[in-house]
Amino acid sequence: MNSGRKDLLEKYGSDVVCIDGTHGFNSYQFDLVTILVLDEMRESFPAAFFISNRTDEIAMSIFYFYIKETLGRKLKAKTFMSDMAPSFYNAWEKVMSPV
Repeated sequence: MNSGRKDLLEKYGSDVVCIDGTHGFNSYQFDLVTILVLDEMRESFPAAFFISNRTDEIAMSIFYFYIKETLGRKLKAKTFMSDMAPSFYNAWEKVMSPV
């Protein structure tokens, strides 16, 4: 994560956090998970990316743990929005905090 993305998470990560999974975008069976945050104008900005062959709760927990370590704190979002995959929220709740 570069400093610009880190700044976005630090500034807007306490309001709305969106998690979007993109599946089957290549022939290697890798998935792309994007964390987006909303600014004051409610425009979304990608803040972190995760490319993996797994998006289960364990893999997502590792991704969120890395983000928490990079920021030096948990993100305590008021609103969490994600795909229907329960692993996205379950891992978030374990690593960050319940929403």
